[in-house]
Order: sequence, then structure tokens, then C-alpha cells
Amino acid sequence: MNALKLIPEIKKDFFNKSPVDFILSPLGWGLILTMFVLAFVFGFIYRGLLKKFPRKTTQGASKNIGTTDRWVRAAIGTLLLLVAITTTWSPWLLFFSGFAFFGALFSWCGIYAAFGKNTCPVN
Repeated sequence: MNALKLIPEIKKDFFNKSPVDFILSPLGWGLILTMFVLAFVFGFIYRGLLKKFPRKTTQGASKNIGTTDRWVRAAIGTLLLLVAITTTWSPWLLFFSGFAFFGALFSWCGIYAAFGKNTCPVN
């Protein structure tokens, strides 16, 4: 993982290439895909655990965020992805970007579910 983080820096420092060029390599898009898959798996596991052990009525809800929240999460996911690929290629930024996209795609927020909050007009 450390080597993957160093490759964009080496390209920038020694070859005068942008860190964005790393996205065109198999390691670059592979890293993005891997972190997004891990974020989605984590999201599904967390969602399943909250559905299995609900403490409040909205925790078991299949959707708990509305359209505005979905757009905000998609924007946050896009922003985190852009920051990651243009600067450090941080696996953590890529993971949280994937988790934000998970929330946007499935209209579900783990933090909202844990606190029993629901902004979805139709559940």
C-alpha cells in the first residue's frame, strides 16, 4: 500500500507527470476500485448489523436520507475522489469517497441510522 502511495509522488518528482496520470494505469484504477469495493462491503455489513439489532424504529429502515442528502453525499464523494487522485492518492480518502457514494446510491446513511434520524419523505 505504501508503494502505491509513492508511485504518484515519484511520477511527479522525477518524471514531471501529474498524479492524475496514475489513474490511467492498472494500479491506479485498481486502487480506486478496491477501495470502493471495500467501502461498499463495509456499508452493507454495517447496514445489515443495524437492521439485525434495531434499537429505534428508523434503524431498520431501508432508506433514511432524502434527495437533497443524496446529492450532498454524491458531491462529497466526488470531491473526496478528486482530492485523492490529484494530491496524495490516500486510500482513506478513496475509501470515504466510496462510502459517500454508497450512501448516495442506496439512500442510506449509517450515522443517521445509528442515531435514529430519517430525512427520507417516503420510507
